[in-house]
Amino acid sequence: MRSDLWTEKEIAILREISASRQPLVRSMDLLPGRSFDGVKSYAAKHKISLAGVDDWTPKDIATLRKIYRTPRSIKLQIAELMPHRTYASVKAEARRLGITGKNRAGTAGRKGYSWVLRAVEKILQQDGPASSKELALKTGGNQRTINALIRANRERFFVAEWAGTAQYPVAEWDLGNRPDAPKPSRIPRAELSRVYRIKRRIRKGSINPFSSLIQQVAAA
Repeated sequence: MRSDLWTEKEIAILREISASRQPLVRSMDLLPGRSFDGVKSYAAKHKISLAGVDDWTPKDIATLRKIYRTPRSIKLQIAELMPHRTYASVKAEARRLGITGKNRAGTAGRKGYSWVLRAVEKILQQDGPASSKELALKTGGNQRTINALIRANRERFFVAEWAGTAQYPVAEWDLGNRPDAPKPSRIPRAELSRVYRIKRRIRKGSINPFSSLIQQVAAA
């Protein structure tokens, strides 16, 4: 059974963890046989400060500054370089460090979306027509941003075909300055209501959808 008494070596390791500002959860392998709660309790009792999971290390801050210096999407870079952090927490830390707002480092990550436009064009060249939702999934961009880019560059894109249903058509985009495919006509509301009433009566059993067929067979 493990003794509750800490050795000088263990205490030294704990102080090194504290000085490194690395979260304790990532350093527990340095204290084999000790539980996470036990280490936290000992550190608190002896006034040894420990970094939390959300604490920012010098390496994290360097990565954050790098993200805001590049023209790529901030959200996409966070997903790639800091997957353990949320966009909101990164934005808050950037604001605290003064690298957002009018600061050059804070606005650099928000300049244009030319990389998204190039990625969309490459996908369409390789795979053919696709909806904005499919393009967002394939490029890692935001669907709303992609829709805005297509609207702003309509001379580069056209609707090759329509997917979905007549009531909720979805544009399938392709490259080229050509006329859009005709948008399917929506079914009139009165016709939709009529079909709905018929289906409801069928479910209730008040009408037999095969009655006319049965009558034709019987008359033959």
